[in-house]
Amino acid sequence: MKFRTEYTAVPETGFQLEYDRGVVTLGSCFADNIGQRLVETGWQAEVNPCGVLYNPLSIAQAIEHALDPDYRPELRVHPVTGMAYCLDFSTKFSRLEPEDALSVMYDSLARLREALTSAQVLMVTFGTSWVYELADTGRVVSNCHKLPAATFRRRCCSIREMTAVWYSIIDRLTGGRTGCASLQLNPQLKFIFTVSPVRHLADGFAGNARSKARLLLLCEQLARLPNATYFPAYEILTDDLRDYRFYADDLAHPSPMGADYIFSKFADTYIPSSALPLMAAARRDRLRAAHRPILLKTRVRDKTPQNQTTTY
Repeated sequence: MKFRTEYTAVPETGFQLEYDRGVVTLGSCFADNIGQRLVETGWQAEVNPCGVLYNPLSIAQAIEHALDPDYRPELRVHPVTGMAYCLDFSTKFSRLEPEDALSVMYDSLARLREALTSAQVLMVTFGTSWVYELADTGRVVSNCHKLPAATFRRRCCSIREMTAVWYSIIDRLTGGRTGCASLQLNPQLKFIFTVSPVRHLADGFAGNARSKARLLLLCEQLARLPNATYFPAYEILTDDLRDYRFYADDLAHPSPMGADYIFSKFADTYIPSSALPLMAAARRDRLRAAHRPILLKTRVRDKTPQNQTTTY
């Protein structure tokens, strides 16, 4: 008798990852989960260099900025913290000195461009269809930096809008649909799209479901391209595991056990068996390097030669 419907991973023959090739993961915090597990097992992975990004438009915007040599982050001074920040970047890039903020922002964009140039695969995890725009200009922002709510307006993106933006990004990276040589940053780049299983409960059950549904339909469109595929991380947590045991204490994020299970299905789908021993060895080496040996108290040995008595 079966008590659950387990997801059976089928190896994607055209998307098997090569252990000596680069992987870039972008998107929500679940992209961090997958990316960090790749790093821990020895993969050359660039994990969210521009910080966590949740919606398809912000993720696409980060790639556009990385590819645009004329892009300049628009710095502002936060009214509460006094730190220099940019609405295109998360709070982890904020600094007291504007020069320091610009330095880390430009560094992240350079890392992303370099990684995309040589990577075998770009894995994108979409978290929500909702975006925040500046109320006065309509420009999409990546992070609200805890500014007053009146600064922004919030809307849910249409499937058509998100699809058009990502078709443009794919063309910009690979020239795949247009064949334009000037657009081919990395013609061999492949894409793995997925929807984050993290629930956005602030939108309510129905609002979260509608948002995820749009992302699923977006991924359906993108996965039809010959250089793209879809990995069902969302479905594995909600339909396979399907139990609060596999959620963290906030009941929204997957627990470490749940994330490990999803990664195992990811490995079954995209990682060849020849890479598994290398991954295991890299993980052992990483654990060994992180090990902090216990300093044992050494006994002072009696230097008196054997068979010799000491007179007191």
